[in-house]
Amino acid sequence: KRVGEDPWETIAEHYPVGTTVTGKVAAVQSFGAFVQLQEGITGLIHAQEISWGRGKKKVEDHFRVGDTVNCQVIEIDEEKRRLALSLRQLMRDPWQEVEARYPPGSKHKGVVTRVEDFGAFVKLDEENEGLLHVGEMSWTERPNSATDLFKEGDEVKVVILGLDGERRRISLGVKQLTASPYEKFASEHPAGSLAKGKVSRLVGFGAFVELLPGLEGLIHISELDEQRVDSPERVVRVGDEITVKVLEFAPDKKRISLSLKDAVRALERENIR
Repeated sequence: KRVGEDPWETIAEHYPVGTTVTGKVAAVQSFGAFVQLQEGITGLIHAQEISWGRGKKKVEDHFRVGDTVNCQVIEIDEEKRRLALSLRQLMRDPWQEVEARYPPGSKHKGVVTRVEDFGAFVKLDEENEGLLHVGEMSWTERPNSATDLFKEGDEVKVVILGLDGERRRISLGVKQLTASPYEKFASEHPAGSLAKGKVSRLVGFGAFVELLPGLEGLIHISELDEQRVDSPERVVRVGDEITVKVLEFAPDKKRISLSLKDAVRALERENIR
């Protein structure tokens, strides 16, 4: 071989990046297939370069030793004598249609293919799936794991929340199919109105009141009584059903500020009338 010309010295000329080449499969491994383009030049089609589909691919399902394949040169490392090849670069990239087919806000039906603690993967079509994060499953329930709400094979209606073209990820939601408790409450109880709720928990700086299932508002300790209050327990207890006045909404944080003392004053005025 020392007498003959080293094909790696001119590999960039014969096989520039982007060129479509033809070769024979010389070996099949779990991580990819080695393809011989000519004597002394062998490249690797990595498993991830077989197709555009996500998930683990079995190389042996696509290649056999001796197969003739067309592929594209995607990288050359002359120093390490490595040639990276791709099969999927010669195929239509399904992501090119994703933005048109699945715009944010659109609704679709899918099938749950896998469930993890952090969320469920939903198959939208033969080539695309999205992630339904556990935090996007319900407005009112707070599951410890997505397995509490979904299982493999479930048919589910979802909303497209976002597309990440760089990572080829589709974010999905289910709770967005219905109005959030915050939006429902805000539309029915504008600032200045009275509302009923149940004291759900006490903290040093005030009391939280459950206004709707899954929705709490805060009565700051300064809004509990006309008199100075050192501890919320002196005014209310968990489980108490009370009437409060809506002071303010914080849409960016989905927070509601409430007042008990203002509600008491308003009710007293109504009784006087």
